[in-house]
Amino acid sequence: NYEGLELAVKSGQVREEVIDEAVERILRVKFRYGIALLDEPTEPDPSVVESEAHIALARETARKGIVLLRNEGEVLPLDRESSMRIAVVGPWADKPRLGDLGSSAVTPSYAVTPYQGIVNATKDHAGVEISVSEDASAAEGVEVAVVVAALTTEDEGEAIFGGGDRDSLDLSAEHEQLIADAAEKAGVVVVVLEAGGPITMERWLDKADAILMAWYPGMEGGNAIAD
Repeated sequence: NYEGLELAVKSGQVREEVIDEAVERILRVKFRYGIALLDEPTEPDPSVVESEAHIALARETARKGIVLLRNEGEVLPLDRESSMRIAVVGPWADKPRLGDLGSSAVTPSYAVTPYQGIVNATKDHAGVEISVSEDASAAEGVEVAVVVAALTTEDEGEAIFGGGDRDSLDLSAEHEQLIADAAEKAGVVVVVLEAGGPITMERWLDKADAILMAWYPGMEGGNAIAD
């Protein structure tokens, strides 16, 4: 923490030159990529905010940022032409995860949730049935359960904005149990992770047929996940 570092500098345990060098490295990269930290902020042209081009870019960026970490038996992509029941489960299944109330927070006029995105992607396919639930009950007997697990602002967020720090890289016990319950009920389990940092998976990895790291996917996140 800052207080501990300040005491370490004052006591001579850490030299000020070490701090200066670390700060210089950070600022050098920011200036190299054009982040004008010393300039007055400029307001964007309202006519381009959430324009069609920007919405399309938000979806493309989210889609390209998603990482496929596991795909046993090549269960993904799902075949929309096949008849199947899909349950989208978890407390974040139908809630957007937009940021940590700090550096990554965004406030769009709308945000597509994972459940909404999957509904959008299958609405023209009569053989696909979609259900949603905060627990694993909706996964009973379905062909595919999509478990949406997310870290909250309390888990990872900047303290000055009311956020917290994790004392573990694991998912919460509730989310791990949700994955286990879905694995007992559904034919295939796809886990979608929404977070800004790393998550350990050893305890539940074998219960998931596929795993997607979606990060904070933004306003078009649900559509990007469905894509």
